[in-house]
Amino acid sequence: MIRHKAFKDLASFSEALLSLTPSDVYYSTAYYERPDADMAGKGWLGADIVFDVDADHLETPCKEKHDTWTCSNCKETGHGSKPLRCPKCGHEKLEERAWMCDRCLFAAKEEMLKLRDFMVEDFGIIPKDIHLFFSGHRGYHMHLITNSLRRLDDGERKEIVD
Repeated sequence: MIRHKAFKDLASFSEALLSLTPSDVYYSTAYYERPDADMAGKGWLGADIVFDVDADHLETPCKEKHDTWTCSNCKETGHGSKPLRCPKCGHEKLEERAWMCDRCLFAAKEEMLKLRDFMVEDFGIIPKDIHLFFSGHRGYHMHLITNSLRRLDDGERKEIVD
Protein backbone atom coordinates (compact mmCIF):
# COMPACT_ATOMS: atom_id res chain seq x y z
CA MET A 1 0.00 0.00 0.00
CA ILE A 2 1.30 3.42 -0.93
CA ARG A 3 0.25 6.05 1.61
CA HIS A 4 0.65 9.78 2.15
CA LYS A 5 0.75 10.77 -1.51
CA ALA A 6 -0.23 14.30 -2.43
CA PHE A 7 -1.17 15.56 -5.89
CA LYS A 8 -1.14 19.17 -6.98
CA ASP A 9 -3.77 18.73 -9.68
CA LEU A 10 -6.12 16.25 -11.34
CA ALA A 11 -3.66 15.58 -14.19
CA SER A 12 -0.88 14.36 -11.85
CA PHE A 13 -3.38 12.25 -9.92
CA SER A 14 -4.69 10.69 -13.15
CA GLU A 15 -1.15 10.01 -14.34
CA ALA A 16 -0.31 8.23 -11.07
CA LEU A 17 -3.45 6.07 -11.33
CA LEU A 18 -2.62 5.09 -14.89
CA SER A 19 0.98 4.21 -14.11
CA LEU A 20 0.32 2.35 -10.82
CA THR A 21 -3.03 0.75 -11.76
CA PRO A 22 -4.01 0.08 -8.14
CA SER A 23 -6.83 -2.28 -7.22
CA ASP A 24 -8.16 0.26 -4.70
CA VAL A 25 -7.84 4.00 -4.13
CA TYR A 26 -8.50 5.74 -0.83
CA TYR A 27 -8.28 9.35 0.23
CA SER A 28 -7.85 11.11 3.51
CA THR A 29 -10.71 13.11 4.92
CA ALA A 30 -8.16 15.27 6.72
CA TYR A 31 -6.92 18.66 5.55
CA TYR A 32 -3.28 19.69 5.91
CA GLU A 33 -1.18 22.82 5.44
CA ARG A 34 1.50 20.75 3.69
CA PRO A 35 -0.05 17.47 2.49
CA ASP A 36 3.15 16.37 0.74
CA ALA A 37 5.29 16.59 3.94
CA ASP A 38 5.96 13.66 6.26
CA MET A 39 3.26 13.01 8.87
CA ALA A 40 4.91 15.13 11.60
CA GLY A 41 5.24 18.13 9.28
CA LYS A 42 1.87 18.08 7.54
CA GLY A 43 0.19 20.64 9.82
CA TRP A 44 -3.28 19.24 10.51
CA LEU A 45 -6.05 21.73 9.73
CA GLY A 46 -9.08 19.54 10.37
CA ALA A 47 -11.04 16.63 8.97
CA ASP A 48 -14.45 15.81 7.60
CA ILE A 49 -16.67 13.62 9.77
CA VAL A 50 -17.38 10.19 8.29
CA PHE A 51 -19.90 7.57 9.37
CA ASP A 52 -19.79 3.97 8.19
CA VAL A 53 -22.88 1.74 8.28
CA ASP A 54 -22.14 -1.86 7.33
CA ALA A 55 -24.84 -4.46 6.76
CA ASP A 56 -22.87 -7.19 8.52
CA HIS A 57 -23.15 -5.23 11.77
CA LEU A 58 -26.96 -5.23 11.58
CA GLU A 59 -29.15 -8.08 12.78
CA THR A 60 -31.24 -8.97 9.75
CA PRO A 61 -33.41 -12.14 9.62
CA CYS A 62 -31.84 -13.26 6.34
CA LYS A 63 -28.43 -13.78 8.03
CA GLU A 64 -29.74 -17.09 9.39
CA LYS A 65 -30.00 -18.29 5.79
CA HIS A 66 -26.82 -16.99 4.17
CA ASP A 67 -24.18 -16.38 6.88
CA THR A 68 -22.09 -19.33 8.04
CA TRP A 69 -19.40 -20.07 10.61
CA THR A 70 -16.80 -22.82 10.88
CA CYS A 71 -14.86 -23.98 13.92
CA SER A 72 -11.12 -23.85 13.17
CA ASN A 73 -10.58 -26.77 15.56
CA CYS A 74 -13.18 -29.45 14.74
CA LYS A 75 -14.54 -27.97 11.47
CA GLU A 76 -18.12 -27.92 12.78
CA THR A 77 -20.22 -25.49 10.72
CA GLY A 78 -23.43 -23.61 11.31
CA HIS A 79 -25.67 -20.91 9.89
CA GLY A 80 -26.32 -17.41 11.18
CA SER A 81 -24.21 -15.41 13.62
CA LYS A 82 -21.27 -17.30 15.07
CA PRO A 83 -21.62 -18.45 18.67
CA LEU A 84 -19.04 -17.46 21.29
CA ARG A 85 -17.82 -21.08 21.40
CA CYS A 86 -18.18 -24.06 19.10
CA PRO A 87 -21.22 -26.04 20.29
CA LYS A 88 -19.42 -29.30 19.44
CA CYS A 89 -15.91 -28.87 20.91
CA GLY A 90 -16.07 -25.60 22.88
CA HIS A 91 -13.26 -23.97 20.88
CA GLU A 92 -13.40 -20.16 20.75
CA LYS A 93 -11.81 -19.58 17.35
CA LEU A 94 -14.58 -19.59 14.78
CA GLU A 95 -14.35 -18.23 11.25
CA GLU A 96 -17.32 -16.32 9.86
CA ARG A 97 -18.47 -15.94 6.28
CA ALA A 98 -21.02 -13.21 5.78
CA TRP A 99 -22.96 -12.56 2.60
CA MET A 100 -24.58 -9.23 1.83
CA CYS A 101 -27.89 -9.86 0.11
CA ASP A 102 -30.25 -7.17 -1.16
CA ARG A 103 -32.22 -7.25 2.11
CA CYS A 104 -29.02 -6.69 4.12
CA LEU A 105 -27.96 -3.77 1.95
CA PHE A 106 -31.45 -2.28 2.07
CA ALA A 107 -31.33 -2.44 5.89
CA ALA A 108 -27.96 -0.63 5.88
CA LYS A 109 -29.37 1.99 3.51
CA GLU A 110 -32.38 2.54 5.78
CA GLU A 111 -30.07 3.00 8.81
CA MET A 112 -27.96 5.49 6.85
CA LEU A 113 -31.04 7.48 5.84
CA LYS A 114 -32.18 7.57 9.49
CA LEU A 115 -28.73 8.85 10.45
CA ARG A 116 -28.90 11.50 7.72
CA ASP A 117 -32.27 12.69 9.00
CA PHE A 118 -30.91 12.76 12.56
CA MET A 119 -27.93 14.88 11.46
CA VAL A 120 -30.30 17.39 9.82
CA GLU A 121 -32.98 17.49 12.51
CA ASP A 122 -30.90 17.21 15.71
CA PHE A 123 -27.56 18.74 14.68
CA GLY A 124 -28.78 21.24 12.10
CA ILE A 125 -26.44 19.98 9.40
CA ILE A 126 -27.36 21.50 6.04
CA PRO A 127 -28.41 18.68 3.64
CA LYS A 128 -26.02 19.91 0.92
CA ASP A 129 -23.13 19.24 3.37
CA ILE A 130 -24.14 15.57 3.70
CA HIS A 131 -22.70 13.23 1.10
CA LEU A 132 -23.80 9.57 0.96
CA PHE A 133 -21.85 6.82 -0.81
CA PHE A 134 -22.19 3.10 -1.34
CA SER A 135 -18.99 1.71 0.15
CA GLY A 136 -18.57 -0.92 -2.53
CA HIS A 137 -19.58 -4.07 -0.67
CA ARG A 138 -21.09 -4.03 2.81
CA GLY A 139 -22.88 -0.74 3.25
CA TYR A 140 -22.71 3.02 3.09
CA HIS A 141 -20.56 5.96 4.12
CA MET A 142 -21.77 9.41 5.11
CA HIS A 143 -19.34 12.32 4.84
CA LEU A 144 -20.18 15.56 6.62
CA ILE A 145 -18.22 18.08 4.60
CA THR A 146 -18.54 21.48 6.24
CA ASN A 147 -16.14 24.00 7.72
CA SER A 148 -18.25 24.24 10.89
CA LEU A 149 -17.36 20.64 11.85
CA ARG A 150 -13.91 20.31 10.34
CA ARG A 151 -11.97 21.72 13.32
CA LEU A 152 -13.68 19.61 16.02
CA ASP A 153 -11.24 17.77 18.27
CA ASP A 154 -11.38 14.06 19.14
CA GLY A 155 -13.61 14.60 22.19
CA GLU A 156 -16.13 16.67 20.26
CA ARG A 157 -16.21 14.13 17.43
CA LYS A 158 -16.78 11.33 19.93
CA GLU A 159 -19.75 13.23 21.36
CA ILE A 160 -21.35 13.32 17.89
CA VAL A 161 -20.71 9.61 17.32
CA ASP A 162 -22.12 8.73 20.75
